[in-house]
Amino acid sequence: MAQEKSLKWDEDRLLAALSKENAVELRVMKALEDLTEPFTILVLIDAKDYAAAKRKILERYGRDDEIIYITLNAGFPKIKHDFEREKRDYANIRFLDMVSVEAGERVVDDPNAVYISSPSDLTDCMVNTERLLAAKEGKKVLVILDSISTMLIYNNPSVVEKFTHTLLGKINAANASAIVFSSDYEERDAITSTIGQFFDRTVKV
Repeated sequence: MAQEKSLKWDEDRLLAALSKENAVELRVMKALEDLTEPFTILVLIDAKDYAAAKRKILERYGRDDEIIYITLNAGFPKIKHDFEREKRDYANIRFLDMVSVEAGERVVDDPNAVYISSPSDLTDCMVNTERLLAAKEGKKVLVILDSISTMLIYNNPSVVEKFTHTLLGKINAANASAIVFSSDYEERDAITSTIGQFFDRTVKV
């Protein structure tokens, strides 16, 4: 017991000594360290740590996996700009942009991007996800949904629950993996608990 307390204290002291971003990255790595693909996980992230946690997850899986990135938090033009600014490659990522069209943002023509008419068009999102999964058959694929919190702003909770359950079923059938982000899980505890049952694991980072 004393040894366990000592180890816990050392870990807490290490986290305190690290920069904020490095501490978030360490928590992400610890949460994902024993995962074996294929997997499905719901990742609960504090809003203040959201950007750093997402970046670390993309760094971890972006090298070896083909990624299907469903984005509701930022449009593809902004994501593309951020990747280019940081000199990061996105050749293996296919983006399903669910926000740019409805927001009236400038649409950037790119073979890696598919634009969905609105965050509420979950049918079109599902159809395009299925299409991309089929096109990547035989490869190691990771589907990222960013995020369930934003999807709930535009859609009824029961609709989001059904969409998530169906999406994970198709991902499992394709022998692919899934990471779904949520940032306001404490305010939406009921739906977080319900949706969490669909995943192999729920982790908080």
